[in-house]
Formats: sequence, C-alpha cells, structure tokens
Amino acid sequence: MKQPLLNQGDSNSFEETSTKSLFTDAGLFSIITFSWMGPLLDLGRRKTLDLDDVPFLDDNDSVHGVLPNFKAKIASNSSTGQFTDVTTDKLVKVLVLTTWKLILVTAVYALLSTVAAYVGPYLIEYFVDYLNKSSRSTKEGYILVLIFVIAQFIEGFSTRHLQFRSKQVGVRACSSLVATIYQKCLALSNQSRQSNSTGEMINVVSLDAECVGNFSRSMHDVWLLPVQIVLGMLILYSALGLAAFAALAATVLTMVANIPLGTIEQNYQEKTMTAKDARMRAMSEILCNLRILKLQGWDMIFLSKIKELRKVEMNWLKKNVYTSAMLLSVFFCAPAFVAMVTFGTCVLLGIPLETGKVLSALATFRQLQTPIHGLPDAVSMIIQTKVSLDRISSILCLEELPDAVTKLPRGTTDVSIEVLKDGKITQAGDYTEIVNSGEEFTELIVSHKDALSTMDMLEIPSSIGSSFDHNVSGSTPSIAETAGLAVTYGLSLSMLQGWAIAVLCSLENRMISVERILQYMTIPSEPPLIISESMPGCQWPTKGEIELRNLHVQYAPHLPLVLKGVACTISGGMKTGIVGRTGGGKSTLIQALFRIVDPCIRQILIDGIDISTIGLHDLRTRLSIIPQDPVMFEGTLRSNIDPLSEYSDEQIWEALDSCHLGDEVRENELKLDSTVTENGENWSAGQRQLVCLGRVILKRRKILVLDEATSSVDPKTDSLIQETLKQQFAGCTVITIAHRITSVLDSEKVILLDNGEIVEHDSPAKLLEDSSSLFSKLVSEYSMRSNYK
Repeated sequence: MKQPLLNQGDSNSFEETSTKSLFTDAGLFSIITFSWMGPLLDLGRRKTLDLDDVPFLDDNDSVHGVLPNFKAKIASNSSTGQFTDVTTDKLVKVLVLTTWKLILVTAVYALLSTVAAYVGPYLIEYFVDYLNKSSRSTKEGYILVLIFVIAQFIEGFSTRHLQFRSKQVGVRACSSLVATIYQKCLALSNQSRQSNSTGEMINVVSLDAECVGNFSRSMHDVWLLPVQIVLGMLILYSALGLAAFAALAATVLTMVANIPLGTIEQNYQEKTMTAKDARMRAMSEILCNLRILKLQGWDMIFLSKIKELRKVEMNWLKKNVYTSAMLLSVFFCAPAFVAMVTFGTCVLLGIPLETGKVLSALATFRQLQTPIHGLPDAVSMIIQTKVSLDRISSILCLEELPDAVTKLPRGTTDVSIEVLKDGKITQAGDYTEIVNSGEEFTELIVSHKDALSTMDMLEIPSSIGSSFDHNVSGSTPSIAETAGLAVTYGLSLSMLQGWAIAVLCSLENRMISVERILQYMTIPSEPPLIISESMPGCQWPTKGEIELRNLHVQYAPHLPLVLKGVACTISGGMKTGIVGRTGGGKSTLIQALFRIVDPCIRQILIDGIDISTIGLHDLRTRLSIIPQDPVMFEGTLRSNIDPLSEYSDEQIWEALDSCHLGDEVRENELKLDSTVTENGENWSAGQRQLVCLGRVILKRRKILVLDEATSSVDPKTDSLIQETLKQQFAGCTVITIAHRITSVLDSEKVILLDNGEIVEHDSPAKLLEDSSSLFSKLVSEYSMRSNYK
C-alpha cells in the first residue's frame, strides 16, 4: 500500500514500445480476431504492466485527431462560428457528424447480432420435431446443427465488435468534449468564472463528458428494441398463432409502465447533479485553501459543511437509485409476466401447447428478456446524457474574454502603461507621460515612496413452465424434450459467459479505487485537535511570550533540515520582523508555530506551555494570522469574517469599520449578507485582504502573525493596513514575515534568517548602523529595486 499505483518504467522502453498504436498497423485478420492485442496480453501475463507499457491510441482516436474536426463542425453549425450559441441539439448533431462512420458500423454489427440471436429460438421447434421423428435424416440433423453453430458464431463475433467499436465512438466523443471544455474554461471572462465555480467545471469534465461517452454503449438500444419485438412476434406467431398478440400487448404494457418512472428519475438525476456541483465546489475551495483552514483552526466547521452538502446529495442520490430500482423491478418481472399472459391466452383459445412450441416460446421470451431488462438502463442513460449535454452546452455558451492582446514589434521597448480605477482604464501612455500628468498613477507612486521613507447480472430467475406442465404433451421427459430444453437454455450461455468476464474485469478495475482509498488511509494523521488532559486556560495566552528552543525542522525524515537550531525569545507585546532571502526558513518558522509541521528536535513554548502538548484546535484558535494570499470562501461576508458564528452583528460592524470596509459594505443592500463567490472573485485583492484584517480584529488574540500579509496589495492599501495594525494591536505580540522590507522598519526587533539559521537579530536601527550587516544589504537592494521601478 505504500508503493505508487503506477510504476514508472524505463523511458527507453516507452520510446520503443509505445510510440505507435498496436491497432494502427493491424491487418484485417488481426482486427477481426483481436489478435493485435496479443503482445500486450502476453506482456501482462509475464509482468505487471507499467504505464509505459500501455501503447498510444490510434491517431483517429486521440484528441489531436478528433478535436480539429469537432471544432470545425461546431463552427459550421453555428451562426457566429463560435461556441456562444451552441445548443444541446447542435451538440448532438456535431457529435454524430464527427463519428457517423463508426456509428454506422456499430449499427450493422448490432443488427447482425440481433438477427443471429433469434435464429436459435426459431429453430428449436424444428429441432424438437426432428428428434421426435421415428425416421430421421442425418443430413437434416447436420444442417440444423450447422445453422445453430453459424448463428452463434455470428452473434458472438458481431457482439464483440459492437462493444469494441461502441467504446471507440465513446472515446472520440469524450475526448472532443473534454478538450473543448478545457479550452473554453481557459478563455472564460471574469463574470463567467464568478457564475460557474471550479467545482462545476470539474464535474462537467469528469462526469458529464464521460457520461456522454458512455452513452455509446446504449445508442442503438432504442431502435433495436422494436426490431427484436418484431422478430420475437414472428417466432411466437409461427408457434402460437393469435396468442402472440397477447405477448405483444403484455410487452407494450410493461414498456408504458416505464414512462412516469422515467420522468421522475430524470428530475432526481438533475437534482443529484446540482447537489454534486455544490459539494464539488465546496471541496475544491477547501482543498485549494487547506493550509489557510488549518492556520485559522476552521477544520471542523468546514468539515461539517461538507457533511451537510453530502447529506443533501445522498438524499437525491437515494431517491434516484430507488426510482431506478423500481424501473428494474418492472422490467425484471416483464418476461415472466409476458409468458404467463401468452400461455394463459393459449389455454383460453384452446391452442395446443406442444413441447417444441413451448420451448421455442420460452427461448424467445428469454431472448426478449435481455433488451427488456436493458431498456431501463437505456432510458436512464438517455436521461443522464440529456442532462449532461445540457450542462456542457451551457458551459460552452458562456461569455469569453475579449481579444485584448496587443502585439508589439520585435525590439520595442516603449511599453504602454495603463492605470485602472473603479474597473476602468483612466490613464494610458508611456511612463514619462503618466508621471507628468499628475493624476492616479502619481498618487500610487507617492504612496510607494511614503512606504520607502519608513524603510501569495444479477438476473432474477423466473419459473413459468411449471404452470403449464399439464398442457405439455406427454408426462415423462423424452430425449427430444430434454435436448430441446438444453438447447433453449444453452443459447444464453455465451451471453452469460461474456457478461461474467465483463463483470470480473469491471470488478478488478474498480478495485483500483479501493486500493487508492486504502493508501490514503495509511497516511499518518495530524496530532489530535483537542487533548482533554492538557487543555490550556480559556484566556491563554495572556502575555504572548514565544520561546524557540534550539528548533530543528524538516518536512520529511528523508529531507534535509529547513530550520537548524533556531533559538530565541520574543517577549510578550514585542513587534518582531522576520526577514531573509527566499528559502531562508521564514515561512517554515510560522508553520512550526502553528504546528503545520512539528519540529524534529526540541520545542516551542508560548507563555511557558510546550505547544506540542496541547491540541491543534486549542493552539490555532488562540493565535491570529493574516496570510500572504487573501482568501475568501463562497458564501456571505458574515460567514467569511466570522465562520464559527461567535460574534454579534455589532462586533462585526465594529471590526469592519476598524479595517475601513464598513462604509463599502453599508452601500450594498445585503450588507453583512453580501454575496461572496468562489474564492472571493467578486471582491478585489485589496478588499479581501481587508476582510482578513477584519477577522483578526474581531478575534483580538494576544499573538498576531503577518505572513507577508501585504505582498499582494498596492502600497496605498499596505499603508492603510499597517496603520490599522498599529492602532488595534498595540499591546499584542506581532510577528511580521516581511516581503516589503519597509514593513519591518518600525519593528522593535528584527530576526534575519539565512539557510535555516538566525544570523542577525537586533533592533532595525542598530542593524542599519552597521553597513556590512546582511539586513543593511537587504534594505539597500530593496531601495535600489524600488527606485528603479
């Protein structure tokens, strides 16, 4: 379980064996017998297949081969030549046009398989009559047997090729849709991204496109059913006369019973997909921002949110499955119902139930059982495919970004600068022009300079014949009857064998998912969220003193140390800046403080308590952090600033006013219930960072960490945040991981990390006095870069 599921083989082997599809160069005999798969099957017999052992697809089946044709058909069937007016009907038309040759081939195979399957039931009566003759012709017997064998061969041959070619159609359709959806997602406008979450996009690609591809297995079922009914009726009429029409009426009745249940199932299918979208959207957000959730101590509240969404999804899923089960029940009972109605009609009409006629009818009913059993699945598949196509077409119709790319001649250095305000371009021109204009850009420069100045199957058996035992001629089974019965049930043997093999292969494939789940279950878990024996006091920490005792940290036992013997004490209430070059260990130190990663040697103490002895939830909820990337989650402003619902509206408004967002929120008619889309994309980066500031103001913890909190905002917002922090956290321990070196110039103490070690620590003023210190060099470099900009 600790080994990877796919072993990477030798790249040279990949180049030699997988550069070409085995199917591409296969001859006619090889294609007919599937012998082109022989080398791969032989290799699989000798060793476990690696990913590199799997050959490429044929060019006609690969995305590179099908996508250009698919896009060309979309363009030719669109009034605009784009995806913006694609409907479900147009999408179906394009899919058919791009795969029509294979669809036609599979239709021929399907018809051959169906006709050959009814040869056996038709000949059973003649076979039984032949065995009952006193004088038999050997030639006639051989002819009957030969026809049986040929029919079975044609059925098996055409069925195997039908399944293979149908899968080929599905692969081409799925590949075209996935590639088209992917390209569409890359070009979506900001408004379209806000109205359609990442989770929904993932569902459309992973579920809906695959559903459309899987429909290829059922695409001929609808028109084949009437063909099979006609063939069955002809056989029944030749054997039972007018009673065959009773069988037809019973068959139609079972089909009509499917209509209301099918409508209900379609509704439940749509509800299930909507609920699945909501859960996937939430899961996508959580997985993308898992580190933030852990740092804030929001693990359990978001877990309960996922459980609630899953509960809603399961509710619709259960209803969908129960309705599907009812459909299956109707059609599993159909053959028995049809047989009883037919033989009952024979008794009423006085039609003799001779052995050959009864066995022929039973074989026909059994043959009709498969399409009738498969009809609910076909109806369900049509419903699911319709829902998926609707969802795909809605994605393809979304608004795209305008073509706003400006191509500059090679060697051009005069790059235009654009200044945005309130979502509009207010100034444009080269640097010198805008600086001299004395407007918005100049204000930004002034703010920046101000900052410098301070220095982110199973089948259901049915017994029918027993009800009519007394009507069958003879009371003791004869050789003819026994042989006829054997042939009747033997006809379905090849189908059952194929079904059993398919089920076993499917089971083996699905076990990969079980293996993956077991792999994840073996991954070591985090320490407990709460340790009841060592819970800190409700007011802890009261001083905010942090002591690092010879701290050694590594992310895995086989990886090198990131922090190497870091030792220092940050007094309670002290404002400390942590600086250093990329890879120096700044972020690792903060992760160790929040126990995202635990030290391998020694410990961290807060107000004298070893943080490794208390629960993660108790630790993380007692600290505050403004992360480098301003994160908001889908929901409302209230649920973002106070996810745990711990504070009153008055307290939230006070926090918003303190972080300079109060007036903007009051202008929105929803106020605290203002909408937040996925990842907060309908809020600017500056507004999201101010919301993060509001969170820590609301919590009022004794220790605050700023993890490069202003690296993604403009200098004006940076200045606003710094000023607010000074006012709101005057008596707190503040640790600042600095991106802009000017952010720590007001600190009481600066710690400079280099290669996981503290190389300098003192007040900024004293470190700047020494022009040879690393801190002085960093300040000088930052000043030079800023002046250059």
